[in-house]
Amino acid sequence: MGSNTNEHRQRPEDLRLARYAAFVDAVGHAPIVLFQIDCDGTIELSEGKGLELLGLKPGQVVGLSVFDLYADYPDILKDLRRALSGESFSTITVVEDLMFETSYSPMFDQQGRLSGTLGIGTNITERHKAETALRDTERRFRSFVENMRHIIFCHGEKGTGQHGYTFQQAYIAGADAEKMTGTIRNGVADIDGWYASIHPDDRAYYLETERRRKEEGLDYSIDFRIIHPTSGETRWMRENGWTVHDDRSDRTFFDSYILDITDQKRLEADLREAKEAAEQANSAKSRFMAKMSHELRTPLNAIIGFSQIIEGEAMGPVGNKTYQEYAEHIRTSGQLLLDLIDDLLDMTRIEEDQVVIRDETLVIADIFDEVVALVAILADAKHIRIENHASAAVSKLRADSRALRQMVLNLLSNAIKFTPDHGTVTLNADMTADGLSITVSDTGIGIAPQHQDQVLLPFQQVNDHPLTNAQKGTGLGLPIVKSLIELHGGELELQSRPGQGTTVCLKFPADRSVIEQPVGT
Repeated sequence: MGSNTNEHRQRPEDLRLARYAAFVDAVGHAPIVLFQIDCDGTIELSEGKGLELLGLKPGQVVGLSVFDLYADYPDILKDLRRALSGESFSTITVVEDLMFETSYSPMFDQQGRLSGTLGIGTNITERHKAETALRDTERRFRSFVENMRHIIFCHGEKGTGQHGYTFQQAYIAGADAEKMTGTIRNGVADIDGWYASIHPDDRAYYLETERRRKEEGLDYSIDFRIIHPTSGETRWMRENGWTVHDDRSDRTFFDSYILDITDQKRLEADLREAKEAAEQANSAKSRFMAKMSHELRTPLNAIIGFSQIIEGEAMGPVGNKTYQEYAEHIRTSGQLLLDLIDDLLDMTRIEEDQVVIRDETLVIADIFDEVVALVAILADAKHIRIENHASAAVSKLRADSRALRQMVLNLLSNAIKFTPDHGTVTLNADMTADGLSITVSDTGIGIAPQHQDQVLLPFQQVNDHPLTNAQKGTGLGLPIVKSLIELHGGELELQSRPGQGTTVCLKFPADRSVIEQPVGT
């Protein structure tokens, strides 16, 4: 009986010890630091897995003075003195690179006297880093939005109000937002003021677009005008809007950004006016050139005709050889001027889109023979040999007869002009996989690389060689050829090297070639 009674008396103590052991074991596995300090600053208890972060073991610092242990941490010492004075509080404790959220609670003995303090520190280092990073991101984003030039950011939650917004959730931000709209009240968008500022002619379109976004979820990008409520100035805006639904909260938001494009619209208007003025001036120039060219042709034909009669002494002897030479000069100059006028007329018609391509089925060999005959006198005068080639695989081409003759004639004339005496000009036609190519090559003076784009522009001539300086013309020959081949859907390619000649290739689309099959196939 005595033995059982003794065991019964020990059970509460055993139970208390068992509970304390379980508590110490639990603390030993928790990521905290549990400590107890008496009124003199002596550490009586030091437990918790969080001690590992400080490089300590449970109980290692028991018996040591906290004032010695943390002598290099004045902030911690200040908190310890507050705690040992009986104050209960929570604070942030920083030890080296670690951060703890520490709570202090006063301890009292059986007589109610202050006996020390109990503290619990929870490691919040990673949480603090994450919160700091989040705050930095939010601060950068807010700075970005609030200082964005000329852009207004809007955000409104879908609601049941007059305009379909929850008013308290709508805002407009941006460094120039107030200056641009005048519709911000205490940092919150004045929705009524915003809609009222929209230009009356654009308001219905704007509201309909927003209605479709709110009811059908359609994104949009629209240009519209606003009238500033303070200055009365009309400004152009471009708004891009979209709808965002948060599945977690089941809330819908209307997001958009608005860009002030007034300067852009003004520039576009100025460019349109300048373009229209240029087109009108160019059209007036073209009409003037066409009229004057027609007016000049009649007297020029008379001058050329009469000079030919005098030169040929059709009405009897002139009587003075010098007069006859003058008549020849008049005829030559008149013919040159007539050729220039014809070029101007052709260029004017091309610029005015008055050239209509009338397709015919043409025999390439016949076209070549006709054009070579026309330039034969020019070539013979300089002892230039013209080689006329056409591939046997090429027989016919669908093209405008007059335009094709003019293209080949212009290229041959240019080649003869810029080829020194006793040179060679080659006219060739070949069928490739891409279509028919007509090529005119010469052994002339060539064109420097930096001038090859220039010679394809109207009224541009290169005077870097004595032979070019001796030639008269408007500089329209190659530009006319380029325009005519492009009207046929083809392209002009030019290859040239100074002193080694020039090759100009006219490439026609494949569907313009007419290849006849031999009889019997």
